[in-house]
Amino acid sequence: MICAFVYNNRISSTLQIVAPLQWDEQNNGNKFLNNRRTKMDGKLGVTLSPAWEQFLERKKELQGNSRWTSSRVSAKKSLHFPQPHYSKTDAVLLHSPWTAELRSILRNISGNQISMVTSSAEHQDVLLNWIAAAMLVANPPLENIVVLSLDEVLYNFLRERKIQSLYVSPEMVIDAKIDRVFSQVHIVRLTVLRLINHYGFDVVNYDCDAIVLKNPDPLFEKYKAADMIGTFGKGPSQLFNKWGVTLNTGVLLLRSTTRMEYFWESMSSLKYPTTDDQGNINLVLDELDVKWTNLSPKENIDDIHYDIYGTGRHRLNVVLLSFDVICRHTCNTVYRDSYYVWHALAIKENRTVANKIEQARIGNAWFLRLDWLNIGQNLTGLEWLNSIIIK
Repeated sequence: MICAFVYNNRISSTLQIVAPLQWDEQNNGNKFLNNRRTKMDGKLGVTLSPAWEQFLERKKELQGNSRWTSSRVSAKKSLHFPQPHYSKTDAVLLHSPWTAELRSILRNISGNQISMVTSSAEHQDVLLNWIAAAMLVANPPLENIVVLSLDEVLYNFLRERKIQSLYVSPEMVIDAKIDRVFSQVHIVRLTVLRLINHYGFDVVNYDCDAIVLKNPDPLFEKYKAADMIGTFGKGPSQLFNKWGVTLNTGVLLLRSTTRMEYFWESMSSLKYPTTDDQGNINLVLDELDVKWTNLSPKENIDDIHYDIYGTGRHRLNVVLLSFDVICRHTCNTVYRDSYYVWHALAIKENRTVANKIEQARIGNAWFLRLDWLNIGQNLTGLEWLNSIIIK
């Protein structure tokens, strides 16, 4: 399942601006379509269509007292979801109640980039610490946060605090016997990421223990021509042995571009997919023949202090951000002030909630009060978040 928290207080009032989106309720009621798919230039980067440039300029003028809605236009090509071996059919997923709710949430998003984090009630403490860091510690704070909740307990908890939520259980997505919880999480998460891209939004995926210390948007803006921006990884092992690096999904920007359509189509047609989203993403990069152009085969990524660039078929551009800015295997408190995200690797044999909390505390990245459950019970939103953090 999935839950989505969107906290955006910049759009209010009843004045409507019609965005150049496509949503045919009568003929294609379950297709939330748009024409803001970005056109890419390998050298100049992302450019929006003139219609969207005019819309965003007008919307910026009226921010604070405006709300925009979708207009009705013709349908785009059909959507194929990833991991069909494990999931319900495309038609069933696209006509599910949770996709309709996701469209409703997205129609109230300002801009075209979403920050998404996934959690369950079991990891509630870790999630709240992530949200507090992203909204109260990072400067400027992250916008358009969407929390994907994996159970109804967390969903109800967020709703009580006026955090808009989208509930999608694994059973609503998965149509196979998969006992491993992590696998269920990864299948659901990848499904939602694909759908958000399809609806024309860029999305940054965060693990809930990838704690935001500084807003990473400047890192993404450096690479406007990139379709995908991830971080250094070491799995799956067979591709790490082949490349010397892999893409880690703990912090991952997926832009809604034409070239990403080739990526997603390749994902949906993988012959031997895994139940691991990071594994599948790297398998698709391999299938698209991505070459890491500035990485020497003999280099150890723990010792690399620069970003790595990759290019594949269909001119797919991939960037991997170094451990210097988003730490993983090399997190060190000495360099904490230089990190945008603290994503310390938990002990493999003991990746419990307590271990994740301990890793955050080591990096001075734990902001949640021990008694947070007993305070701020009558508060909501930012006021509530501010009451439960360490001052």
